[in-house]
Amino acid sequence: TIAANEEVQGLVDQLKAEINAKCNKTFSTLTAISYKTQVVAGTNYFVKIKADEEHIHARIYHVPWQNSLELTAVAGGKTADDTIEFFD
Repeated sequence: TIAANEEVQGLVDQLKAEINAKCNKTFSTLTAISYKTQVVAGTNYFVKIKADEEHIHARIYHVPWQNSLELTAVAGGKTADDTIEFFD
């Protein structure tokens, strides 16, 4: 697990509306805390996010050379201590 940086926070910021929609909530603040990556034909980012007073995990698929960014899954009901793992 790697501490989140500006690049990962930028991905979360770009997908804020989609994250809110998948969670069926309107979070005012989404702060990336940490992440893991999986290199495929692009990169899967598994990001732990502090969403207001809750914690969620988001799976983001990014292919920079195709200018492609997609929120592929969100898992709610997480805690600050939950480990980041692959999920659908």
